[in-house]
Amino acid sequence: MSSTPSKNWLDQYDHTIKHAGLYRRRDRTLFSVEGGDRIRFLHAMTSNDVQALLPRSKMLASILNPKGKLLADLWIYNLGEKFWIEVNSKALKTVVSTLEKYILAENVTVSDLSHQTEILTLLGPKAFEALHKASGVPINDTAQDMVPFKICNTDCYITIFRAPLNPTLQIFVPFENHDVWSAITNVEPGLLQPIEQKSFEVLRIEAGIPIYGIDMTEENLLSEIPYLEQGVSYTKGCYIGQETVARVHARGGNVAHRLMGVVIEGLNQEILAGTKIFLKEKEVGKITSSCYSPKLQKTLCMALIHRDAFSPGTQVKVFVQEEGYAAEVVSLPV
Repeated sequence: MSSTPSKNWLDQYDHTIKHAGLYRRRDRTLFSVEGGDRIRFLHAMTSNDVQALLPRSKMLASILNPKGKLLADLWIYNLGEKFWIEVNSKALKTVVSTLEKYILAENVTVSDLSHQTEILTLLGPKAFEALHKASGVPINDTAQDMVPFKICNTDCYITIFRAPLNPTLQIFVPFENHDVWSAITNVEPGLLQPIEQKSFEVLRIEAGIPIYGIDMTEENLLSEIPYLEQGVSYTKGCYIGQETVARVHARGGNVAHRLMGVVIEGLNQEILAGTKIFLKEKEVGKITSSCYSPKLQKTLCMALIHRDAFSPGTQVKVFVQEEGYAAEVVSLPV
């Protein structure tokens, strides 16, 4: 169990929410889908309406098994002649092999880009300013998605998100290109600070962004993860796992478990994943991720919670080293 985060960690967090931070995304990677049948193929394999995705745009989606269980969450980027797919690094091999298994007569090629392209995340209120100073080219939040861009004469793509912080810039750069990292981190002193994994972890938990393999696994239905519901089209027709998703939706989203936030009173430290949550004497869930949240100045967790307790405002209890702590179920983001 970890104690309250170090001052260095808190300094990085504080600097990022006030100015800007840069994080190297070892947890996310890319593969591509190309070929004349790429749109129809991805449309039939994922939960969102790929046919409606315009060039230079992106969408969240999931890939499921035939029973509607999660194989991975995806960000799909339409680059015109091909798609880039961003996925959790640990899920890459499973996703690529699953897609390849369903290629029959289609003109589709799936390629692993994990050793060609990597992802940097630049986030915080001064992210645009930092990027402008590093590249000499202005960019703002009205820019088109997946903007081709040059930093240090290096070809990159940039896209804009609103979380974990607004703005969050995702920068796709050639693998192990140190010039881009150096150019961004060496801008005006005090403007930007590189951040470590622990700092980013708190930002993503406060934003309610789950990680595949930690907060959600192949045991979960898509409908149990509220964050992923923005990546579902209920009108697109058939795709792998669609029958289960449609049935749950038709029943008003009634699921046995849901990924929720849990705020613990009187405990300013992380707690172990797997820690049980109780409603009176009944076990109703388990912690998946946790952090000390500077925003709340309390312990904040993500947890898969049974329907008996997943309504926001439900008062529950968490036991840490045999000591019970009062806690409240909350919606995410906080």
